Amino acid sequence: MRNIVYGILCLLGDPRFLTYDGVTGKWTLNEAALDSHLAKIHAAGATGIRILSWEPWETHPYGIRSQFQPYAVLGSKFDLAHFNTWYFPIARKAIEIAKKRGMTTWWCWMDNCQFAGVYKKWSPWITNVQGIASCYDVKAYPFIKTWIEKCYTEFAGLGVCWSWGNEMNKPGMVDIARNVIFPMIKKLKLDPKRMTYGATMEPAEYVNGVYLDTNDVQSKLKAITEDAFDKATKLSIWREVHGIGGKGYPAVPNQLDQALSWWGRKKNNGIRIWLSDDGVWDGDSKCDTTTYNGKVQTRPSAARWTEIAKITKLYGNDFTIEMLPKTQDINCIITKIKAIVEVMNG
Repeated sequence: MRNIVYGILCLLGDPRFLTYDGVTGKWTLNEAALDSHLAKIHAAGATGIRILSWEPWETHPYGIRSQFQPYAVLGSKFDLAHFNTWYFPIARKAIEIAKKRGMTTWWCWMDNCQFAGVYKKWSPWITNVQGIASCYDVKAYPFIKTWIEKCYTEFAGLGVCWSWGNEMNKPGMVDIARNVIFPMIKKLKLDPKRMTYGATMEPAEYVNGVYLDTNDVQSKLKAITEDAFDKATKLSIWREVHGIGGKGYPAVPNQLDQALSWWGRKKNNGIRIWLSDDGVWDGDSKCDTTTYNGKVQTRPSAARWTEIAKITKLYGNDFTIEMLPKTQDINCIITKIKAIVEVMNG
């Protein structure tokens, strides 16, 4: 199995597709614009998209009410006990558009990245009337359960796959899995093959040509998953590896080399590997770049992704290759997707 996922994480907040009217208080999804965009992405060869359930990094000209998210606003805070009536119809429509174009949506239940910097105040897990400090707070557990079940119900029939989270590499994620996610998997009878662990593989110490074992959050999640279910379930869930094509690549050690040395085999061993350029700032692309706080951040080029795709073809594992472009240059994006597809189909 070879999947190519377009990581448009901030779709539900991207002003190209979603706008807020501060006078009427109404959110509007530009369906035509999103459909046109995803049509080009799918035509290039992408098989899926991955999105966050909300993102706090856009401007907020009308304060807390101009944050697209699922929870009602009470005064100056979010109320985790009540959902907005408009949120799920808009999110569902976005997923329907992707599905119509032949792409599966990977939906992130949670996200750790939004808890850093000045933007964290726009997250319902931070600013809420319940006094919950973050989704890692044990007081959040009942609300996360309700959130997961609500997503499952509202998106029924759309073939949505579930990411436990995005870069949820804090130790508290282990407790969330054990006390929240596992019970919901059992209750809703969710398919582990349609999930990711939500925590990424951490870089390991490299000594004499060997990557030493780590006890990172992803490793702990795999261990407790096998304990709670079985080995087959543990293997079925996708293992995310971020930083692909950067973090010093192609010099060794690097994230790709580590993942393949640990899990890659000539014959399929059941381990499913999700390779993403999320977090890469030192890539080699000439067009997929941005500037943040005065520093240029660059993703991998089409040529580099071609090289990486060729390497994965030496292994029998199931692979997902995910690109999170920093650019909005559609030609730059589809050129990289096409390059990967050419290797996969060659």
